[in-house]
Amino acid sequence: MQVPSPEQAQQLAAFDAELKDMKQRMQGEWPEVDAAQQTWMEELHTALASQQPAEGKEQWEILSPVSSVSQGGATLTLQEDQSILASGENPAKEVYEFVLELGDGTWETVRLEGLTHPSLTEGGHGRSSNSNVVLTGFEAYSSASEGTEEWQRVGIDQAWADHEQSNGDFKIANAIDDKPDTGWATAGYEKKENRTALFHLKSPVQGPTKLKVVLRHESKYGQHQFGRVRLSVSHQNQLPINLPEEIRNLLKGELAALNPEQLGKLRTHYREQVTSDAEYIQLREALANKQKERDALNGKIPTTLISSELPEPKPSFLLTRGEYDQQGDQVERSVPAVLSPFKEEWPNNRLGFAYWLTDSSNPLTSRVAVNRFWQQLFGTGLVKTSEDFGSQGEPPSHPELLDWLAVTFQEDGWDVKHFMKRLVMSDTYQQSSAVTPEVLEKDPKNRLLAHGPRFRLDAEVLRDQALFAGGIMVEKLGGPSVKPPQPEGLWLAVGYSGSNTVRFTPDKGPEKVHRRTLYTFYKRTAPPPQMTTFDGPSREACTVRRERTNTPLQSLLMFNDPQFVEAARGLAQRSSSHVKGNDERLAYMFLLVTGRNPSEPERAELSAGFLADLAHYQAHADAAGELLKIGEFPLPAEYDAAELAALTMSANLMLNLDEVVSKN
Repeated sequence: MQVPSPEQAQQLAAFDAELKDMKQRMQGEWPEVDAAQQTWMEELHTALASQQPAEGKEQWEILSPVSSVSQGGATLTLQEDQSILASGENPAKEVYEFVLELGDGTWETVRLEGLTHPSLTEGGHGRSSNSNVVLTGFEAYSSASEGTEEWQRVGIDQAWADHEQSNGDFKIANAIDDKPDTGWATAGYEKKENRTALFHLKSPVQGPTKLKVVLRHESKYGQHQFGRVRLSVSHQNQLPINLPEEIRNLLKGELAALNPEQLGKLRTHYREQVTSDAEYIQLREALANKQKERDALNGKIPTTLISSELPEPKPSFLLTRGEYDQQGDQVERSVPAVLSPFKEEWPNNRLGFAYWLTDSSNPLTSRVAVNRFWQQLFGTGLVKTSEDFGSQGEPPSHPELLDWLAVTFQEDGWDVKHFMKRLVMSDTYQQSSAVTPEVLEKDPKNRLLAHGPRFRLDAEVLRDQALFAGGIMVEKLGGPSVKPPQPEGLWLAVGYSGSNTVRFTPDKGPEKVHRRTLYTFYKRTAPPPQMTTFDGPSREACTVRRERTNTPLQSLLMFNDPQFVEAARGLAQRSSSHVKGNDERLAYMFLLVTGRNPSEPERAELSAGFLADLAHYQAHADAAGELLKIGEFPLPAEYDAAELAALTMSANLMLNLDEVVSKN
C-alpha cells in the first residue's frame, strides 16, 4: 500500500483534478473532429468493402512480362508460374525492367513477389552470398499513347511489405523515396522464404495499356538483388488497412446500424489514433505529459506491507513438544473461554477479532490503553507493570479508578484527545511535584499520588526539546528516516565485512539532521547512543514500559554531544536576536527552557558563569571559533565570537538543569 507524505498527497490530488478536467474536455463536443471522423468512417467503409473480391472474380491478375531486361547483363527466364528467374551475370548493382500488358479496367495496385528457387543462394530469393535483397527503387510507367514507346511516370503513394529487416532503416517506404542510398531489405539471410510487397498507384492506370515496372538494386551492398520475381496487378487498393480487428469489423458493417456503444469505440479510436486536428492533438499530448508527471511522482511514493485475509484460513494444529512435524489436534480460531465471549454474528477473522477487542462487554482493551496514557503523563501506570496485566503483573494501585477510566474511555468513543484533556485538567495531575518529608515517608514512590508527577524525560523528548529550544528543529511531517551524527565505528563492530551496514554515513544539511527524533534511522544491533544512554529501547522488541536510570554518562552526553552543543548555540543566537544586553539574554534563555523567570540568586550564578566563560574565550579566540563551528546551523551575519561562545556555554548549562530534563 502506498504511503504518501502530505505534500505528495496534495500534489497527487492536484494532478488528478487536472487530468479529470483534461479528460472531460477531450470527451466533450469537438464539431470539426466529429465531422472529420464521419468522413473517415465512410471512406474506410468503402475501402474495406472494395477489398472484398466480387463473386467469381480473383483479386489479383498475374501477368507474364512481354519484355524483361537486365541492365547488368543477367539472363531473365520466364517460368511456368509466370515468374522471372535471373541467372548468369551477377553485377554489384542491378536494374530490372519489365513491360506488362494491362487489360480493360482501372488498375490501382501492383504486387511484387520475391520467390525462392533452388538455383539461388541456399534456396532463397536473392542472388547475394547470404540470399538477402535490398530494393532501392520501385518505379512504374504507363504507355503515353498506343503504338508508341513513350513512357509516363506513375506516382506511388503507398507501399506495404509482409516483412522488413529490423536491424536498421530498411522499411518498404524507402523503395519509393527516389533515394538510391536507402532501400527495403527483405532479411533473406534469416529465412529462405517468399517475400511480398504491394505498391499503390497514386493515379490509377486505365487499360488497355502497357505498364513498365522498374526494380532498382543500387545500394552499397553488392549483388543484393532479387533472383526470382513475379508481378501481379489489381483493380482495387489492396494495401492492408492497419486497424484493430474490432474497429475493422465495425467499419465493415452498415454504419447506420451501429449502436451508441459501438460508435463510442469508433470515436475513442479516431480521437486517440487518427485525428489530425491540431488543437485536439495538443490537448492529447498535454494529457499524456501530465500523466507522465503524475506517474513519476507516484513512483517516488514509499509503500508499506499490509495483510489481508485468505479466502480459506490455513489449518492450525497443536504441535507435540512444539515440533512442527509432529501435529496433534486441529484447533480453530477463538478467544480464551475465561474472557468475554466471541459473538456468533461476528466473522471469524481479524475483523471479528477487532469487534471483540472494542466491544463494550470487553473492558480489557480500554483498561490497557488508559493505563498506558496514565503512564505517559504520570510516569507510572495505575498498573505499574503496564506490559503485563496477568497473574505475574502488579495489581492496580487504584482499581476502581482504572475501571471508571476504562468505561468512560469507551463511552466517549475512544477519543484519546478528550481522555488526555480529562487527565491533565484533574486536580491529581495539577498537584505540585514538590515533596515534603511526611509525604516522602508515607508514599516514597508516589503510588498513592500524594504529589504531582516528576520523572526524567524520555530520550527522544530530551533531544527534541533541545532542538526546539534552540529554534533549529525541522517540524516537517513524514518522509524517510534520517541519520543525525553519531560516533564513528559503532556499526563496524556489529556489521558484516563487505556489507553496506558496516559504515555509518551521517546525513548532511539542517533539513535532515535537525528533524524530530521520531525520524531517526535505527540499526537495532547498534541503536543511536543518544537514545540508549537515556534508556531508549533498541527496538529489537516492542517496549511498553521503559526503566529510567541516572548515570554520569547522561550528563557527559548532554554537555558534549555535537547536536546538544549545536542546540545550545541555536538558543544563544535566538536570545541574541530577541533581546539586548547579556543579562537580559541569560534571563530570556532561562525563561525559554524552564518556563519561569530566574530568581535573583540564579541570575547572579548565571551572570558569573557567563562572565567567566566570556573572559576565557576573549583570551582564547581559537577555542571560541572551534566551539561555534560545531553543527550545521548557520551563524549570524554579524557576531562577537567570544560573546556568542560564552552565551552558548550558558545555554548548554541551562539545557542540563534538572528541572529542564525532568517533568515537573
